[in-house]
Amino acid sequence: LLPQQAGEPKWISIGLLPMHARLMHMYSQLPDQGHECNMDNLYNSVFFSRESFALPQKVKNQGVIRKSQRGMPPCVFQEELTGKKVELARGTTKVAMLRGDPKSDNLLVGSCYDQKPFYMISHVAPSVNWVVCQKKMYSDVLKKNVLYKFLRWSLSDNYNFEMNDNDVADQYRLV
Repeated sequence: LLPQQAGEPKWISIGLLPMHARLMHMYSQLPDQGHECNMDNLYNSVFFSRESFALPQKVKNQGVIRKSQRGMPPCVFQEELTGKKVELARGTTKVAMLRGDPKSDNLLVGSCYDQKPFYMISHVAPSVNWVVCQKKMYSDVLKKNVLYKFLRWSLSDNYNFEMNDNDVADQYRLV
């Protein structure tokens, strides 16, 4: 298919968006199973992730997902806050797992409050927890580079690690 084509009608007929239909066509051409695909919020949806995993190739999607119109369960929603409430909410997480679905193998969806809530979806992550990360930073007090340790939500850590240099700004934002 050419990039401007809408995708195979069979994918459109089950309710997938044209951009998802194009991806499903590409996924269905993979010669083996178990590929993982990291995507930004434009592409991700619960329905699309379930259909991708239902293919014989069992493609596992993960990445940032929009809160609305993408199939996120309300139990993971977090209210956007202002002022001092933001600091109190920082690090709050909510996670749901879809189990027992023949089109899904423990699909995780969750939210984590940073400067505002952000939402992730993953067929890839085996669990959700906090990961100790570290990076070198310059200390004005010590006048040298020091190793700075911090916690990062495992869903965003795995996603950012897998994205390599594609999303460096977000990796530093999550410190």
